[in-house]
Amino acid sequence: MANPLPLPANLDPNHPHYLNQNENPALVLVSTLLHGGNYQSWARSMRMALLAKNKVAFVNGDAPRPGDADPLLPAWERANLMVLGWLYCSLEPTIAQSILWLDSAREVWLDLQERFGQANLVRISDLHEEIYGFKQGNLTVTEYYTRFKVLWDEFFALRPLPGCTCTPRCRCGAFTRLRGYVEADQIIRFLRGLRDSFGPIRSQILQLDPLPPINRVFAQVVQQERESRHGASLVPTVQPPMAFAAPSSSAQGGRYTQEGASSSGCHLDLSINPPIHLIQSMNPPIQSTNPIQFPSTCETSNSSYSAW
Repeated sequence: MANPLPLPANLDPNHPHYLNQNENPALVLVSTLLHGGNYQSWARSMRMALLAKNKVAFVNGDAPRPGDADPLLPAWERANLMVLGWLYCSLEPTIAQSILWLDSAREVWLDLQERFGQANLVRISDLHEEIYGFKQGNLTVTEYYTRFKVLWDEFFALRPLPGCTCTPRCRCGAFTRLRGYVEADQIIRFLRGLRDSFGPIRSQILQLDPLPPINRVFAQVVQQERESRHGASLVPTVQPPMAFAAPSSSAQGGRYTQEGASSSGCHLDLSINPPIHLIQSMNPPIQSTNPIQFPSTCETSNSSYSAW
């Protein structure tokens, strides 16, 4: 029986093959599982998680399988199986079944990329429609801007702005102008999607030259939203004048029931009327031939007060 290959006595913790004793292949590294249509966002989240685990080399090809005689082979196999488990747990069940028989994390990564990463033009088309049709509606400015930014970030991930590859680097400034046009488009789409109540600040910002960065535009709109809410909260509440009015002449003469309603259908809430002596001090009583008849259960003063 052949002796097992010896492992390195002290494997560097910074080495991709190193595994912490607390690692678990059933761990879910990303919050959203891959279902096909979300490949770009899933791949980015998965790369970030693997970078944090120091295992991204197993999917980008920087950690190939060692030779059979290499003492690092057992460590590579364990680390490879760990990454395979993480990938498997980050997929929807139907997709996970399709990669069950692949032997390396690199093979799984390339297979998923070939299947779901080639439909970029379709997703770019969908993002165009979503960006140019997205409106604030009932959302707050913060909620609206957050969703708006997610759409643009995904769009730039699929179609990043080109950089200058000239050698030596050119000085024509074309790339700077191109970036300025794209940022202006973002600001215009953000402002156009706001509710009509933001019309004044929208016009003020669009008249600026040059336009401020989109983060500053967002801050100005949020400030306007807060000021509008604060102003609305300071509007005093005015009691309707009829709350202190006596019944009209058409209801005079009707006897009031225990609940305060007369037979003619007129309602008077006696609990909200001021004391009679205060009313008389402000407005001397006017003699009337039809004084209001109070129920016998109500305690009133000897003097009657009539409609004025």
